[in-house]
Amino acid sequence: MRSGWWPRIDPGEYRAAGDAARARARELASIRADAARVLSGLGAAAPSWARVRGVLVRAEETELARAGLADALAELTADTRDRLDAVAAAAARDAHDLTATEAPGDPLLDLRRDLVDQRADAVAAEVAEDAETRAGELARRHDADLGGGSGAAPLAGMGGVAAALDRVHRPHHYAPDRAAAEPGLAARLRELCAGVTGPARGWVRLAVARVVDGVGRSGVVVGTSELDGYLRPGVALRDGELVAGNEEWPELSIAAFCAAHGLAGASVVGAYPLPEDVAGYLRAQGFDPSAAPGAWSDAVEDDGDAPDQ
Repeated sequence: MRSGWWPRIDPGEYRAAGDAARARARELASIRADAARVLSGLGAAAPSWARVRGVLVRAEETELARAGLADALAELTADTRDRLDAVAAAAARDAHDLTATEAPGDPLLDLRRDLVDQRADAVAAEVAEDAETRAGELARRHDADLGGGSGAAPLAGMGGVAAALDRVHRPHHYAPDRAAAEPGLAARLRELCAGVTGPARGWVRLAVARVVDGVGRSGVVVGTSELDGYLRPGVALRDGELVAGNEEWPELSIAAFCAAHGLAGASVVGAYPLPEDVAGYLRAQGFDPSAAPGAWSDAVEDDGDAPDQ
């Protein structure tokens, strides 16, 4: 399970921001009380004081709203950490149980461990998505408390809502690649996915790439997440196609194969959106990565074992 799911900011930082906002609110209240006494002693006109008092009250309410948002984000961040700690602990127990029960030297042991990690990452992704949704709701509520349209100023005091949420709830950045999948490769990927049946559909990952050799000839490499490029029964290569495996992301299996055999990367299409670091690496190696998210669901209709998209 990757460590990048955990919030990168400590709840204590939010609590400190809340305490600072409350201190500013108390200071504004004190200024308002002092000004009222001074103006009362000078016999200042009531309308003038009303305007000043309104400005001070509004500023005090804004600081208290900031404090409330900071407290809520601190609680959300702590809760998210606790939930992710529980996911990691469960994954560690499952991995330990595998080691304790499987026979030494079992060639499938590493695959089963990878599956434990992948399942834990899937649960962690749901936790992170839930945290992001809740953080957005808090920000909208904060804006509404200030009358709508004025929430940006208080949030800017803590670095801006987008920056704050990116730091806390979007460390993984699983943004889909925006490139459109090459039609021919996407169709081939759907054919390959259709050949995978049974429980293996829950963990096998596939990708297809167009590559070029040293004299400019184009070819196709099929990538899989399985060891040594193993293809499940029912998955067959076409004449001239090559296969590569061993990496968690099949696109990386293809990239490693091309590097080892002097092939240049071109288009590569996978069934899932790539993490930005993986997509960036592939681009640096000359590939144009894209995703065909419906590859599994299009391959076999109503198959309950198909991986979630």
